[in-house]
Amino acid sequence: MSKYFLFIFFLISQAGFSQIDLPHLSLDQISTSIVVLYDNECRLSGTGTLISHDNRYFIITAKHVASNLSNHAQVVFSFRKDSVPIKIDIIFISKNLPTIWTHHPKADISSLEVEPINKDWEQFLLQIAINSIRIPKSLDALMRGDETYFYGFPNFDINSPKISPVSFSAEISSIINSTKIFESRVFESLQTNEYVEYFYLDKPSMQGASGSSVFVRATKSGSGIMRSHFSMTAMIGVITHTHSDNTGGKLGVVMPCYYIWDLISK
Repeated sequence: MSKYFLFIFFLISQAGFSQIDLPHLSLDQISTSIVVLYDNECRLSGTGTLISHDNRYFIITAKHVASNLSNHAQVVFSFRKDSVPIKIDIIFISKNLPTIWTHHPKADISSLEVEPINKDWEQFLLQIAINSIRIPKSLDALMRGDETYFYGFPNFDINSPKISPVSFSAEISSIINSTKIFESRVFESLQTNEYVEYFYLDKPSMQGASGSSVFVRATKSGSGIMRSHFSMTAMIGVITHTHSDNTGGKLGVVMPCYYIWDLISK
């Protein structure tokens, strides 16, 4: 596994900024925290987000993605357009072996705690992770029409020498809803007797974007701050699936960010 650490000094010098000092992050800056979760055994891929909390590091994704990954799955870091993607076995960076993933008891969210194996690796994680101060513990500021962004890896190829997350934009189209059963095949194993909360985006997700975090108040180069009722760039939820009906309508479904706190506060 020593080959991974040959990259560390280079990675640290290339990360280039400290997210904690910036109230508003650009789409490129957010993308440094976005990873691919890939399992060659089942040809499954999903999206995750690296976050930091209380000197600990976690990858956050959808429960239906994490629960289908084997111990042979990989995490792919692709944080700069001019760098080679870094592929690491999940089992190598997981702190809580043999469990690997912690699943929320009712929400479609899971976390993997990442082991900072040495100071250089920890410094790399610190520079690219989304700090937990950007994860609200409530969504009182959630408003219809706020512009959001999420990421994905459509047509992902594990052997590609260039891997970059695709960013998608959508507006919030509802405040918090709740349900016991989602009408989706991916939730057959997630139905509970408890209500789970969620909200809608006005555009669908797509293949490869499941598990991506959703962000508000990001910035675009030269165009200022996007419209939002949040005071800083915030990570407000996790893409879970697309809700569709027989009329052809499609909406993105998002698990609220406060479920993340149930996992990382343990």
